Amino acid sequence: MSLRHGGSDRLQTGFTLVELVIVIVLLALLAGVGASMLSDGFRVTQLLQSEQSSQDEGRYVLERLARELREVKRLADGTACISAMDAARLVFQRRSGSASPVDAAFLDRSDCAVGTQQVAVTFSGTSLTLAYDGSAARLLTDRVAASGGCANGAAFCLSYLAQDGSTPVSLAGRASLVFVQIQLELLDVASGRRLPQTLRLALRN
Repeated sequence: MSLRHGGSDRLQTGFTLVELVIVIVLLALLAGVGASMLSDGFRVTQLLQSEQSSQDEGRYVLERLARELREVKRLADGTACISAMDAARLVFQRRSGSASPVDAAFLDRSDCAVGTQQVAVTFSGTSLTLAYDGSAARLLTDRVAASGGCANGAAFCLSYLAQDGSTPVSLAGRASLVFVQIQLELLDVASGRRLPQTLRLALRN
């Protein structure tokens, strides 16, 4: 009995050229989809981080302004020691010192110039600054949007309100000033979105 060893009887192993081409095409498609998903994921993450940073900056600005405004000095008749107040600028005397029985200047309520430090809040263009006693202005932020929801169309504005929280107060009537409302919209450069924040604070007596 003889065994035949013809080529047609041998087992075929490996892939054909067509199968290899199909596998390569499929791998390329999967790689393209995966790369696109990763790219989109990184982009979304960067946008979220950028917006969070802008939100944090906005909160810092509002908290810094609130800290200063809460120290506006008032005279015995209730008049707030403010020399300029409009939507884009506020100049006031901030109490300095400590509420101590021996700190007569701090406790004095007869003169705005006694025991105080002048503070100026100024908004111009896209920048918001803070200056003390006429010194060089310190930049709080330069990312204010070009336009916003304030009554004058700006992205930053100050409003001055009486005890009822709705009646506007002018410089002449600052004795009745109780609330200062701050509206701020920062522009997030990465997403192009405007991020509005509002704070209303009550001045101390």
